[in-house]
Amino acid sequence: MPLEVAAHAGFCMGVKRAVEAAEKVAQSGKPACTLGELIHNPQVVEELASQGVPPVRSPEEAAGRMVLIRSHGVPPETLEALRTLGCEVADLTCPFVEKLHRIVAEGSSDGTPVILVGERDHPEVRGTAGWAHSQVYTVTSPEEAEALPVMDHAIAAAQTTFPPDRWEAVIAMLEKKVRRLEKHCTICSATETRQREAKELAERADAMIVVGGRNSANTQKLYAACKARCPRTILVERAADIPS
Repeated sequence: MPLEVAAHAGFCMGVKRAVEAAEKVAQSGKPACTLGELIHNPQVVEELASQGVPPVRSPEEAAGRMVLIRSHGVPPETLEALRTLGCEVADLTCPFVEKLHRIVAEGSSDGTPVILVGERDHPEVRGTAGWAHSQVYTVTSPEEAEALPVMDHAIAAAQTTFPPDRWEAVIAMLEKKVRRLEKHCTICSATETRQREAKELAERADAMIVVGGRNSANTQKLYAACKARCPRTILVERAADIPS
């Protein structure tokens, strides 16, 4: 049976940038750690830990070491806490996430409410909410958007890995709830490309294998998109997960 691999399979620019930077720090021998998992890929996290760059859960655990900020980003108060503890900080936040932070910070500077379209418990969304200067609402579906209060003015932005079709559906509802809605589609181009390719492959494949971390929101979205079009879709985190 022929095997076709998506043209853009593999790490996106932001993740590749973070991993390469972390590997250089590991090679330097400098005491270092990542605040949370650098990326949602267990093999990469384990390999970095074996090289002396383990993940930690809080700024306090990082004291005395260089701290790498993961690609998902963190709120400004976390950066301040690290600097207060005397940590050297290497900010490896994905450029697309940094853009999202700027939009939220600038758009809410006058008190305008922020509506984040994404998964409220995802580290990127939690980190982004911390950059707002106003009320933040998080919605992940048209139904949740419909439950929001009626607003005169608000800005809406998306988790960078949010499915584009779901973004459009949520925005359609938000336009009914907010009289002046400033829309910022902050979904990264890599996400759009990979989701489009995955759907196209799944529509013509007999079986699909989605390779990625099980705790990765992006991987789970790719898996769901493929499964909807190709019932014989499996999610593989490690080689041992592949059925014999």
